[in-house]
Amino acid sequence: MTPIDPIRPAETRPRETDAFRFQIRTVFGSLRHTRTRTRIIFLSIGLVILICLTSYIQVLLNNWNGPFYDSIEKRDLGEFGRQLEIFALIAGALLICNVVQAWLTQTATLLLRRGLAVDLLRLWNSCGRAVPAEATLEGARNPDQRIQEDSLNVADWTVSLSIGLFQSTILLLSFVGILWSISGAFAFTLFGLHISIPGYMVWIALIYAGAGTFLSAVVGRQLVDQNNRRAAFEAEFRKALVEANTARGTDTVTRQSVFATSWHLYRIFSNVLASTRLIIVSQTNLTWISAGFGWGGLVVPVLAAAPAYFSGQLTFGGLMMAVGAFNQVNTALRWQINNFSMIAQWRAAMRRIVQFKLQLEVFRQSTGRQVQM
Repeated sequence: MTPIDPIRPAETRPRETDAFRFQIRTVFGSLRHTRTRTRIIFLSIGLVILICLTSYIQVLLNNWNGPFYDSIEKRDLGEFGRQLEIFALIAGALLICNVVQAWLTQTATLLLRRGLAVDLLRLWNSCGRAVPAEATLEGARNPDQRIQEDSLNVADWTVSLSIGLFQSTILLLSFVGILWSISGAFAFTLFGLHISIPGYMVWIALIYAGAGTFLSAVVGRQLVDQNNRRAAFEAEFRKALVEANTARGTDTVTRQSVFATSWHLYRIFSNVLASTRLIIVSQTNLTWISAGFGWGGLVVPVLAAAPAYFSGQLTFGGLMMAVGAFNQVNTALRWQINNFSMIAQWRAAMRRIVQFKLQLEVFRQSTGRQVQM
């Protein structure tokens, strides 16, 4: 495998571009110069209200499990039919909320991308000429990728991850109390000592999700840098292809120059492949964690609720309510596991945009002009 060529020494990268708070502040600071800021604020408020409403309806749906499955256990056909009618109302309300949330999410993504792209275009055009090829920050190279691809990805992932994190937090707060009250206290005797664990299913959910989060963080900690390096090599490869196509349109093309150009393209493309292989290895290892804990989540809540059910503390409907509440809590706690790869790509794209803006500022200052960041 051809070794990966470094784009620039690691020590030349400013530390502030790696700081998450600095990246967030810089990216959202772009909205100060656009007309979309107010609309994004109102859309965000609407999404917050809608997510809270959706979580409340999901609590109603979980509570519905109790009487529904109890009617099945008792073979009560009349109650079974009535519970189906209630389910139709709850499902209809959830469907409306999901459709409206999808529209608000996509609209917010569109507006955020517009704000980012317009601000990057403003800074880039204000330079008057191209940023020098010897730019020290890898994110400053290939402005076409920064303005087109990275602004799209950052907008999409920022909205998606923000909504997912907020929704998971609301679900956690909504269902952890339900799970605590349903699970009751788990009592057992150990070496003659009577031990009681209140809300034991909550602790099982915390331990299960916490173990998955820790393992995913350990396994996937290199994905941010790996995604950033691959994007840089992809940009270099795309740029080299454009330059090669332009050179072939001249009258000075020789067999030797074609051979040199082909070798140069192959060398750059080998870097793309090598960096992609590293990401494949990291994502494969991460899949062991995410998929393993995902499949385990099918049986763990049943095993956790089994002692209360077989001891007679829970009916069959109560068991299904406990399983549903456990799954909601576990899903909320596993948000980072399920989105670790996307978070890594999002952080890498944000870093490149921040580097691009910083390099433009340095370039403008070197030409005697000042950029308002």
